[in-house]
Amino acid sequence: MIPVGRLFVNHDEFLPATLGLLDLILSQLLEEEAEEEANEQDTSQETDSAEEAEEQDTSQETDNSETNQEDEQQEATQESDQAESTDGSFSIRVDYDGEWSGAVGSEGSSRSVDGSGTEELEIDGDPMVISANAQKQDDSSNELTTQILQDGEVVAEQSTTAEYGVALVSESFY
Repeated sequence: MIPVGRLFVNHDEFLPATLGLLDLILSQLLEEEAEEEANEQDTSQETDSAEEAEEQDTSQETDNSETNQEDEQQEATQESDQAESTDGSFSIRVDYDGEWSGAVGSEGSSRSVDGSGTEELEIDGDPMVISANAQKQDDSSNELTTQILQDGEVVAEQSTTAEYGVALVSESFY
């Protein structure tokens, strides 16, 4: 039995329950992301309509058309800057002096992982949400740490010293 808060969970049931929790967290975060994207598209369409009306008014004036070209260049630069800020490499690092097992999830899918010592697991693509957990496979009081890294920098981290403890971490990138 593994203590989880005030509950005790059978060791064999813990990993499937954790994977289920990871899937639930990922699906909720992806739903929130989809809602935000829909809201952004609505706002973008309203902005595009307003910009088109403005462009029709200013097309008759040469000075204003030059200003619009400068604005478009600024927008293109801003879009490029935004794209660069979300690009990068992502990975999960688990640091522990013993054996551990866990799960890594991104973009609605998850996979089980096992390891010992410090290991870094690469995440493919450009995910919007990453979740990971690692569980100690012994009753030691040594610290286990799970981290999410973007371009080698830690962006989220969780640690535990509990016997058979779990460190769960999640981060969104939108």
